[in-house]
Amino acid sequence: MGKSQLVICTLEFPFGTKETFLECEINYLSAQFDEVYIIPSNYSDKIARVLPQNTQVITTLCENKSEFHVKKLLPFALTTLKIFLFSLITSNKQRVYISHIKSLLHHFYNDIHKYPFLKSIIQTHKLQSALFYDYWLLNSSISLIVLKRKGCIKKIISRTHGFDLYDDRHIENIVPFKQYKIKWIDQIFTISKHGETYLKNQVIDSYKKKINNSYLGVFPALNQPVQTQAPLIVSCSSMIGFKQVPLIAEAISHLKTPCTWIHFGDGVDYTKVEAITRSFPPHISVQLNGFLSNLELLKFYEQNHISCFISLSSSEGLPVSMMEVQSFGIPIIAPAINGIPELVNETTGVLLPENYSIELVTTEIEAILNGEKTFDRSQITNFFKKNFNSDTNYTNFATGLKKIWAS
Repeated sequence: MGKSQLVICTLEFPFGTKETFLECEINYLSAQFDEVYIIPSNYSDKIARVLPQNTQVITTLCENKSEFHVKKLLPFALTTLKIFLFSLITSNKQRVYISHIKSLLHHFYNDIHKYPFLKSIIQTHKLQSALFYDYWLLNSSISLIVLKRKGCIKKIISRTHGFDLYDDRHIENIVPFKQYKIKWIDQIFTISKHGETYLKNQVIDSYKKKINNSYLGVFPALNQPVQTQAPLIVSCSSMIGFKQVPLIAEAISHLKTPCTWIHFGDGVDYTKVEAITRSFPPHISVQLNGFLSNLELLKFYEQNHISCFISLSSSEGLPVSMMEVQSFGIPIIAPAINGIPELVNETTGVLLPENYSIELVTTEIEAILNGEKTFDRSQITNFFKKNFNSDTNYTNFATGLKKIWAS
């Protein structure tokens, strides 16, 4: 049968600081396949994270980025027309495709312009029999599908997370060309049960069997520190619009119990958050710590007793940041959106209603800080081990991919 080969198309992993969840998954994938190739679409810097020995990074797409212009679609005119018409016919959002045609064609070009480069990579590295794994449903899937339909490759699978799954995450209110991708991709793996149901509700019955949930995972924590300090609240996310970090700052500003709030992450909302923290009362201290590597972050969780972790994001898939803190037995406060109820329940934290008030958030934090509401941290870690242990989830996922490749 020859060497087993897996090709993973990423946004920028192993470069940059994003897609941290692949740092864990890649070890299980490389253990199952003889050869693993990673093809990132971009890099913000050229410093790569440590990878297994049988893993090779191909930077061709990073070095051949191209700015969109409608004229640049001319070499792909027939393919563009066919896929656009297919999407118009099969989608129930025809008006969106027509009214947002330019921005949707921009999305299309960002994918299809990779086609000739991917074709060359396949020929150069003899990857015709490899399994192709697009880590996001909005990345390189269209180019891969065209290559499959032309007989250049055999099988494609994809994960789908949040921005590449939920239509409301886009200004056009649609994840473009989703129906076409589902028709031709062999298997699609959502990262939450909510995502699986959401996607299945958008496709015809014959496609539903292609869509399955496969949780991400993180390594189990080694230590749960005993509290020896004032109550500590932690949050971890980019400071961008839908993450709503300013709302966290506002809720914390009303707390009566002395405490410290530490936020990990940076972004365009930093100045808004900092402005709110300037008016914090003296009994509340704050640290806006910016970006921290995943290793440093986990070390912090291991060495500090954290009273609770909070997220007020308006849209999520199933956050790995929450899996990580849950592995340390830390209770989570978060709203009941998308996949979050699969992580947060009465055993593991406080599930806020979707339309929560800032007053309610403050009340729930206060109840944890002053001991009115308590959690059995061993039960939290047991819930984590049952659902989000990387060894279980990624072993099952990687062996499943090997079966897809071999079938």
